[in-house]
Amino acid sequence: MGLVATGDSFFSDIGRRRLTKRYRVFSEDELSYYNIKSREWDFDTIASRYNSSGHLGFKLDSGKFGAACASLEKKFGAVADVANLFKGVKVPFVIPKIEAQRDLSDSLIVDFLPALEASFRAAYPLAHFKAVMQGGATLKNNLVIAEGSRYNQLLDLASQGPLVGWYFPQALQQFDVASQIEQMSELPALEGMCLSGPVEIIHAVLGLPGLLINEEGYAPILCMSAVRHIDERLALVLKAYGPHLEFWCLSQMLSVGVTQASEQWAGGITLFQHYDNR
Repeated sequence: MGLVATGDSFFSDIGRRRLTKRYRVFSEDELSYYNIKSREWDFDTIASRYNSSGHLGFKLDSGKFGAACASLEKKFGAVADVANLFKGVKVPFVIPKIEAQRDLSDSLIVDFLPALEASFRAAYPLAHFKAVMQGGATLKNNLVIAEGSRYNQLLDLASQGPLVGWYFPQALQQFDVASQIEQMSELPALEGMCLSGPVEIIHAVLGLPGLLINEEGYAPILCMSAVRHIDERLALVLKAYGPHLEFWCLSQMLSVGVTQASEQWAGGITLFQHYDNR
């Protein structure tokens, strides 16, 4: 498949953004060497992992969780521009209420990453999880929302209560981070849709800790592009290293002024709505 103009959907028949000449991509073809292995999952298992972690602060009912995700899929599946998203890899998630005035980096360091580590270690006790800050970079007070990502909508709603949603990890695969952000201005401005960032990506993988573990091939690197470091040379990603899982704050620069555009780098799209946990 070469470069094509968008048609009835902004996304292809495998749930990825249709390639256009407007944005910087690794290849003119839709490549699949780096891929997330198809994994069977069910809402009962994912809910059980959330409940075992105690991270949500409430008991997640798997039936209500599944019904809420089905409602969200029905809503967005009826929109021709984005319906093909559901033909790709999709992961359901729940986010607990977030403190509105708390620095996002503090939530990541103190709560979200430790919860992800605990879930991953429980599922893969012989593997490691680690967070790596390349070149001495720090997260504390150094993260901002990427302009145009629409991520403020997700964070604002999460400050009012829990969220439920779908994360599409390979929707923007092969694009560099800047192009992942820039093309959000072209995608339809639908309420409850944003570029994917660390909060829901971490919670999606918390519920499905084996998402990137692929014994038969290589998984993509999940870009958390809706949030950026104040040092714009750096990017936040989640990636597998063999049987291990690692969170990195790393350089996205290939050379001075040239950023990484890789077949392996995958930006995501997130769909979300309020979750009534009563």
